[in-house]
Amino acid sequence: MVTGDPARTPSFVMFGNTDFWMTGGDPNCATACTVQDSAEAWNHGDLAPEIDTTWLGLAGPGVRNTGIDIATWSDHVDIEPTIMALTGLHSDYIPDGRVLAEALTGPAEPSALQKLNELYNQLESSVGAFATDTLAASTAALGSNTAGDVEYNAVERQLIRLGTARDALVLQIRAALYAYSTGSLQPSADKAASLATQADQLLAQAAHLPGA
Repeated sequence: MVTGDPARTPSFVMFGNTDFWMTGGDPNCATACTVQDSAEAWNHGDLAPEIDTTWLGLAGPGVRNTGIDIATWSDHVDIEPTIMALTGLHSDYIPDGRVLAEALTGPAEPSALQKLNELYNQLESSVGAFATDTLAASTAALGSNTAGDVEYNAVERQLIRLGTARDALVLQIRAALYAYSTGSLQPSADKAASLATQADQLLAQAAHLPGA
């Protein structure tokens, strides 16, 4: 929900139940902003496993024949770099996703890179651990009622700090994973371990936010 245009970044986001439809409603609140439609199963775009969990089919040369894999955690943005790795092509930019090496028949990634791949998804994905923990904390803070909004402001300051740290770390991890996947540079085990440690620490901080 954060784009290159700051004017498009929302200041308040509504999340309804899976069968709720959310609208802006009238400015004077004369009409409800939540509608439940029994004819619809789920409202796409919410935060719920029924909506966010989808499947990806990969087959062909270079793809492992493993059948159904329910263990690999991936995101939509991982598809493009994975296809690029299979075809031997490269984009002229560093993609947001990472190569799903778990599904490919090429040489196994070093264990440090495998760990970094997993942590990268949890830091970067909109439904990863970092995003869901900070969302829960923000939602709990919105419901607080301390004098002068002390609790809300304190949590928001923590969210801004964590978000800034996450963005900086993700850039480093993304660059390291891309360099390895394109063969331009193999990050050292020490560098990968250092990035993984920082990622673990950020995820732990997000998990310990009030309300997370």
